[in-house]
Amino acid sequence: GAFGFYVDSDISGTCFDRPGLIQLIKAINEGNVNTVLVKDLSRLGRNNGETLTFLDFLREKDIRLIALGDNYDSFRDDDDTIGIRTWVNEHYARDISKKVRYNLKKKMQNGQFLGRPPFGYLKSGQQKNKLVVDERYKDIIGEIFDLYISGWGYRALAEYVQSMDIPTPSQDKGYAGAAQASRWNEQHIRRIIKSRVYCGDTVQGVSEKVSFKSKKTRRLDSERWIVV
Repeated sequence: GAFGFYVDSDISGTCFDRPGLIQLIKAINEGNVNTVLVKDLSRLGRNNGETLTFLDFLREKDIRLIALGDNYDSFRDDDDTIGIRTWVNEHYARDISKKVRYNLKKKMQNGQFLGRPPFGYLKSGQQKNKLVVDERYKDIIGEIFDLYISGWGYRALAEYVQSMDIPTPSQDKGYAGAAQASRWNEQHIRRIIKSRVYCGDTVQGVSEKVSFKSKKTRRLDSERWIVV
């Protein structure tokens, strides 16, 4: 018989809006699937409630589920322990998430700058996650602050920097898939003026994920930020 692969690479198993899984559900609803084969139950997901709901969905559709690593076949085995197995998978994801957050926090507290460097900075080639000044833009950033202090507004500064044919921050960084602004605007200048990174401080931990199961984030009170 025919078979298809449904793969989600580099997407957390705690999320149930994964493209591969959505395609699988669509194929099931269209009546094109009679058996789902996975390496183990954690491949379906590491969110206990969502996984159990998905297993109920498979039962309703009379779809056979085989999990090789768990030695499980829904047409053969009793489901009494399924809830325990899916809970263990979620517990594992929660534990990993906690360890990752702890390690990231330690790096931030040590002054390592995680993520993309702001305009005018580069990551050091010698020291991991250390910001170094990008000499190409050192003078213009100093000039932006001097002119702002002397009374220039954001719009006038944006027009001035644009007139010097300096690439916008997004043009300069050129991150794959990221939108690129074609002209300097007031927001670009505001971000530079308002950012403590230009005073030599790394400010991180400004927000946190609501839950290890969710992509949503919430902004933290400033006293909880990590400033080095």
